[in-house]
Amino acid sequence: MELFRSMLKEMYRILADTGQVIVMEPNFESSRTRDPNCNRPYLPVDSVIYQFQQSGFMLTGQSPITMPFDQNNRFYVLYFKKEMIPNHR
Repeated sequence: MELFRSMLKEMYRILADTGQVIVMEPNFESSRTRDPNCNRPYLPVDSVIYQFQQSGFMLTGQSPITMPFDQNNRFYVLYFKKEMIPNHR
């Protein structure tokens, strides 16, 4: 998780004040589901949103979608922008 937080901190640093981060994330109810390629657990969408918010991003929208290649999994497209907090991290 520390690597994920470091990545978010760097994304916040390099993103323009008017920039936007768009994330497409599968909707898993728990972190027990693992990625078949790296065997790391997927984060539930709520956890992804929480981590972005803790890193200074504001969720501006989310859209559930079903991918044509996988009708069983619902994905979310998450839209974030920088929260303009003076002297943020």
